[in-house]
Amino acid sequence: MATTKGRSTGSRSGSKRTATTKRAGSQRKSGSAAKNNSGRGKQSQPDMTPEIILFAIVLVLLVITLCTFGVVGNEIGERIRHFVLGLFGTVGYILPPLLMLAVIFGGQLPNTLRFRIPAVSLIVIAGMLCAYFGGYDLLKTAADMEEGQGKVFYEAAKGGGIFFGFPALWLFRLLNGRVLPILLLILVAIFCILTMFQ
Repeated sequence: MATTKGRSTGSRSGSKRTATTKRAGSQRKSGSAAKNNSGRGKQSQPDMTPEIILFAIVLVLLVITLCTFGVVGNEIGERIRHFVLGLFGTVGYILPPLLMLAVIFGGQLPNTLRFRIPAVSLIVIAGMLCAYFGGYDLLKTAADMEEGQGKVFYEAAKGGGIFFGFPALWLFRLLNGRVLPILLLILVAIFCILTMFQ
């Protein structure tokens, strides 16, 4: 009788242990499944940060473009316009729209240095040519000055501005006039165009 009771008690405790083990295993499986599902849910959510940044950049460039062309005619718009034109001169009219198009359609442009370097060089050449044609009087004035040339370029808000006025002034002094610099810039521009589309 004692042996029978011991066997029944042992079988009951064994069955309890087996049930407890099964429950623990099922809880672990359900917990891991829940973690996997939550991980899949996090991975499936797209990261919108790059799109938001691009949208903000395009919006800022659009506002600058509108201010540059005088569409935003209040005091803030006038200050932005003078700031852009003072820095970049006449090229300031086309630079913000070009940057905006580059941000929007940048993925469709060739992502190589053979394309990017000539493209940037063409913008610089265009700015320097504007300094020689639209701001020639500024160059002659600045060439006779020892200092304060930047103030002359910025306040005029035309020609090459500060950014392109100083390189144009350097070539103006180096080659003693504007004829040779213009010819040199045209040759470099042709070389850049051929390099871009080669």
